[in-house]
Amino acid sequence: MKRLEEEQAVRNSLQSVTRDEVAQLVRNLAVEIDDAERPRLKGVLQAAVEQVMLDPASLECRIHYRIAAGRTLDMASPTGFEPVLPP
Repeated sequence: MKRLEEEQAVRNSLQSVTRDEVAQLVRNLAVEIDDAERPRLKGVLQAAVEQVMLDPASLECRIHYRIAAGRTLDMASPTGFEPVLPP
């Protein structure tokens, strides 16, 4: 029961994450990728990318990121609001 309550609390917190916060997180990820040493780069990408889908007809590419809730919610917000996960 406690696990279900924790999962619901995370879902509730994620609903308050804004588009700007996600954009900042992706920018931070880009910096992390740029700064990563080659041996560490594969691990950084594996941790951050869930799936890459490429449409062979249109060549449209869609990247599905794997971003831990804690990482998303811990980033600084330009509005001063940061959702907090339950202890």
